Amino acid sequence: MKKLIGLGLYWGLASLGFAQEITITEAWVRSIRQGTQNSVLYLNIHSDQRLSLVGGDSPLTEAVELHSMQLTNDIMSMKKLETITIPSKQWVSFKPGGLHIMLLGFKKLPDKEMNITLHFVNDKQQKIQKTLKVPVVQTGPSKP
Repeated sequence: MKKLIGLGLYWGLASLGFAQEITITEAWVRSIRQGTQNSVLYLNIHSDQRLSLVGGDSPLTEAVELHSMQLTNDIMSMKKLETITIPSKQWVSFKPGGLHIMLLGFKKLPDKEMNITLHFVNDKQQKIQKTLKVPVVQTGPSKP
């Protein structure tokens, strides 16, 4: 019996090491502009352990993609990324002109907010999901 309790405690404590504390702040989706079916998600992500953001999904969109903006020879271009590293105990900002998450092919236009699930992988190759309820806001050229 003592062995079973000890084994149970071992597995219980071992599983605590897999828990990831992911903090997301200032998340917002730009309202969809007339004549388009795409939008963008901006936010800040922090984790207590190193993670890789590998994608996402939303019931309202056909696809969710990770992107960055790059300035080359005075020309701004967008590049699709397969993964974005979230370093341990550091903030990563997704903002206009930099990293962002594209929301492509809206099947239905959102009202004042929408659900988006972000997909992460930790260093042990464990999959972690974080679902957000994000406000959809009209903005100026660079601020929510």
